[in-house]
Amino acid sequence: GAWKRPRAKIEGKVLNVAKEDDGDIHFIVSDGGKTVICEIIPELPLPRPKKGMVVVVWGIVREDRLHGWWEIHPVTGWTLK
Repeated sequence: GAWKRPRAKIEGKVLNVAKEDDGDIHFIVSDGGKTVICEIIPELPLPRPKKGMVVVVWGIVREDRLHGWWEIHPVTGWTLK
């Protein structure tokens, strides 16, 4: 069978949203304690969440070794909570 990358689903409040130089939409989701970096990529266009929204986000989990954190990149979907 095909190797499948780990997937995750999280929920929380959007703390920040920014467009990066590479075209990715980078946003931070927090449950009030922990935060997770989420990235929407141009190859999988999705609506841009707004700061303050409470959302459910799902996608591929990967380690960003350059920045030293784990993230959902790419986000494969999200919805309002």
